[in-house]
Amino acid sequence: GRAHVRRRERSLIEEHAQTIGAILAGLSAETFDEAVRIAGLADRVRGFEDLKVRRAGEYRAALKQALAGYKNMATAGTG
Repeated sequence: GRAHVRRRERSLIEEHAQTIGAILAGLSAETFDEAVRIAGLADRVRGFEDLKVRRAGEYRAALKQALAGYKNMATAGTG
């Protein structure tokens, strides 16, 4: 359980929980489809060892970009 890949897997669980919290904070009828898409990004992290590590990096990059757009979308909806 101390291997780099296992530590990464455990950190992804917490990150996903935080992502869901951020999504819920901005959830509305207008943001629903994007919220579902963002929540599904975690499904990209599959494979064994090095492949999983690479995909986790790709997931984090896509998530960062998607959350920035989502927050802008949610903020625009409240104005």
